[in-house]
Amino acid sequence: MSFDYLSDIFGKFRKRETRFSDVESRAIWLIKAFVAGEIKDREFANEFNEIGNEFQRLTEVNGEITFDEDTPLWLNMFLGNHFIGWYKYQQLKWYFEEHPEELTGAYRARYARIQSMGYDERFQETCKNVLKEVGEI
Repeated sequence: MSFDYLSDIFGKFRKRETRFSDVESRAIWLIKAFVAGEIKDREFANEFNEIGNEFQRLTEVNGEITFDEDTPLWLNMFLGNHFIGWYKYQQLKWYFEEHPEELTGAYRARYARIQSMGYDERFQETCKNVLKEVGEI
């Protein structure tokens, strides 16, 4: 068995429908809408989190997590290496938006440091790179 598909991160040589085709198409559409500013952070975060849950369910084959020639590796890497950190940052922002009275003293300084880390900017660049690699921009 050949494992050449491991080098095909963005599925450029996967020329058929797979069990992931629907979730992959929805993920690309959602990223495209997010980059274009058509949807806000919270809506994107919640919807993409659902895509991540569905992706995880689809990786289970006979009760085992399986990465095969059908698996969109870019989506796995995007979810694990980029989305989850940005999503956690969003949850922190939402919390302090809802509870601004708790943003005092050491929390304020720590939150300011976290904000300066550029989560939003880096995530936007990653989204644009994904769109470029899948041929959407």
